[in-house]
Amino acid sequence: MASSVDLAQISDWKEFLKKVKEEEQEYIVKEGGEPLAAIISLASYELLRQPKKDARQELLGIIERVQDRTRGENVDEIESLIEEAIRESRTAR
Repeated sequence: MASSVDLAQISDWKEFLKKVKEEEQEYIVKEGGEPLAAIISLASYELLRQPKKDARQELLGIIERVQDRTRGENVDEIESLIEEAIRESRTAR
């Protein structure tokens, strides 16, 4: 669970960010009680980003396979293969 910290309380950003990194602590930075930003460690950020990277790579792989398999094929067959790729992508989730 993220801790809350008021923006005015952060006097030394270097120390604050060092604490975030070393303790892998998450913070919600607020100003006047209003949330402004979430501060998380780089390690946590990379974990959050990984599924997007994996999904993008998987989609690019599917597109490449479809392109390879459809060279010289008719439109109806191409549409069928696209539908198959969509089903594969949804199943992989």
